[in-house]
Amino acid sequence: MITILGMALDLAEKGEIQKANDLLWNHTPIWQIKANWEDVQKICDQGITPSLERRRCNGLNIEIGFPLRRCLMRSPDGLGLRWYMSGGSVTAYGICERKNCPLLSEER
Repeated sequence: MITILGMALDLAEKGEIQKANDLLWNHTPIWQIKANWEDVQKICDQGITPSLERRRCNGLNIEIGFPLRRCLMRSPDGLGLRWYMSGGSVTAYGICERKNCPLLSEER
């Protein structure tokens, strides 16, 4: 038997991201999201991966890091996308992780 999350994942594979996220945010039970966190993280439209940037410091620094996926629902100022749309860095947003995911909250 196919689950609601399974239908959302199938829609995402077909390129229908908007419909997939509608199912994900409005109809998918929390237990399905918890059980398939890695798959959910791939299709969630609130997640964004920042571009790779050099650390700011002297010119001899060649150290690079891999930016972690960020959740646009966890803004630094509590104002949602306003921070990002006004030119703020996406790296200021909270990390996209299971323990703080808005999809797993009862208020969604």
